[in-house]
Amino acid sequence: MWAGEYLGLARRDEPQTWYVWDASGVWLGTVETPARFELMRVGRDEVLGSWRDLVDVEHPVVLGLGKG
Repeated sequence: MWAGEYLGLARRDEPQTWYVWDASGVWLGTVETPARFELMRVGRDEVLGSWRDLVDVEHPVVLGLGKG
């Protein structure tokens, strides 16, 4: 499960922190997504979303997940 605070439009220029647990409830850690990134789908090794540039043009993005 991924859980994060809703940032809304007022705070979308901030990175977002996601808190992650596995299916049995074991804490896995946190993931930070970039500012202006909207998370749409979580895969095993990547997340899919869209990122908006400074003139509000939307770009599809796949970000790899790794242990850091």
